Amino acid sequence: MLSRRNLIILITSFSIFIIGLAIYSLVPKTQLLFSVAPHQVMVNFDGQNRQVTSGSKIGVKPGTYKITVSRDQFDSYNLSVTVASGKTSEVLVALDPQTDAAKELLNNKESQDIIQRFNGNKMDDYQQQLKKDFPIINILPIQQRLYYIYPCQSQKYPKDTTKLAICVDITADEVKPYVETYIQSKGYDLNNYEVIWNNQSTATPGD
Repeated sequence: MLSRRNLIILITSFSIFIIGLAIYSLVPKTQLLFSVAPHQVMVNFDGQNRQVTSGSKIGVKPGTYKITVSRDQFDSYNLSVTVASGKTSEVLVALDPQTDAAKELLNNKESQDIIQRFNGNKMDDYQQQLKKDFPIINILPIQQRLYYIYPCQSQKYPKDTTKLAICVDITADEVKPYVETYIQSKGYDLNNYEVIWNNQSTATPGD
């Protein structure tokens, strides 16, 4: 039978353990949250290969991680994710299927929701990158009585979706200097862009 002294020590130790456990549970954890399609994939980061399922979390140290997400019959996908101390960063990836069997693994609501979110994020990233590379598009389109300026497909790089041209529909060649002066007044230089002049104007009267 425990002595009173040993009983007090035991109760005190247990109380300290419970308090420590409670404090630990309240401390924000640094984690990666995996939202992936298909539902189960292999991930490689921090020098390790792991099998994860969508919705699972992995505790990590704060920092930036280069992650490869893969699965048989799917194209692999590489990304970089930064996670701050005490925060959870989402790894959102939808792999492209290579076979009909792989497509079947995506034929469920959870995977379709992830695909939709993933493609939406990719489009947002694409648009942000275009605005960074071609800042003039932040003020386009511009529609005036004698000209219409808008972003369009590059003729120099027709197969490169990361390249844009600036199309200018004009009523006559004499309008060009006015267009260039107007663009300069907005803080941009057309000489920094691929400009496609079209004097077979399709422009409509402005307000």
